[in-house]
Amino acid sequence: KDGGDHGIEGLTAKGIRNLKWCPECAACKQTRKGHRKAQKGRRRATRINQTIHTDTMDRVVAGLPPNRYTKIQTFVDEYSRWHWVRFFRSKNYEEFTAMLEDFEQHAQIQQRGSVQSRGDGGEPVLSYFSDNASELCSKAQRKRLASKLIELKLCSPGESQANGVAERANRTIIEMIRI
Repeated sequence: KDGGDHGIEGLTAKGIRNLKWCPECAACKQTRKGHRKAQKGRRRATRINQTIHTDTMDRVVAGLPPNRYTKIQTFVDEYSRWHWVRFFRSKNYEEFTAMLEDFEQHAQIQQRGSVQSRGDGGEPVLSYFSDNASELCSKAQRKRLASKLIELKLCSPGESQANGVAERANRTIIEMIRI
């Protein structure tokens, strides 16, 4: 905090504070204006696991060898704002479904310990809110979700900021892991 080692020789906290304003840096940090908080006809979840906001992002690491976990799936419970993060290799149906089923089991088990628990097996995931991600919109995935009675809510194509909860979670994670 007070001039310690920041990874670059000679760089101190005072030096960082004294840097001039940079329009390029400001443009990189700038975000698009989001949608208003209260969408027409949409109510916020009233129970844990009622609506899970989810989004996929790629890990961008230059020296990462192939066949590693390069995809990150974030899940945010709309009611509690609890975050889960899962890693996977590719967006093919089998691997993505295995990761999704693992998450669904963990979310249901974790709900058992909450104040809302009724002493039963836990509340299953009731719906996902996502952008039009191909891994969730595939015919096979929709069939699997329908068989488990999980609703899939999608935002308009090209409007990723409509899925602002998951997008903000992604941004927070990326900012936390940057040096």
